[in-house]
Amino acid sequence: MDFERAQALSAENLHGLTSYILVQVAPGADPNAVKAEIPKRLPYNDVFLKDEWARRSRNYWIISTGLGLNLFVTVFLGCMVGLVVVAQTLYSSTMEHIKEFGTVKAIGGGNGDIYKLLAEQATVSAAVGYILGVFLAFAVEPLVQKIDLKLMIPDGFLIFVFFGSLVMCLAAALISFRKVAGIDPALVFRS
Repeated sequence: MDFERAQALSAENLHGLTSYILVQVAPGADPNAVKAEIPKRLPYNDVFLKDEWARRSRNYWIISTGLGLNLFVTVFLGCMVGLVVVAQTLYSSTMEHIKEFGTVKAIGGGNGDIYKLLAEQATVSAAVGYILGVFLAFAVEPLVQKIDLKLMIPDGFLIFVFFGSLVMCLAAALISFRKVAGIDPALVFRS
């Protein structure tokens, strides 16, 4: 909408209607000064800068609708399923190598040494899972752009997800550790 059309609009013409006017600020102009001047010249109630409008829109969709709760529940369930899958995988691997862990104890290794081995296994699982997940997320980006959407994954989120994956896998390793911590070193010498 051009400036003349915006000036022609009056409160009587807009009564009961919702209108949005997008204003592009000239290079070098102060956006806050333009924001303060618009309500003085035009009969509008709310004027927002780009970041304010984005924050207001996000808050509406995440807080005012059920979308925020649905996203939280989805992420929570995804973490729980991931925790169970990683725990089962690590536990299965631990049970397959129970005699090897008994050997570590028989030659003088302590529970700390065994937990270090399990933690390394969990860290490798977290790193491989994270790399595959990030690869798949960025591989989907061209498909998302074809339907006129933009995939936005901030760097801070990538870091958060990595450490979240690492913590989740280390927590899953605790389940295996409980089984290995009570191993009798004499197990190695039984057939």
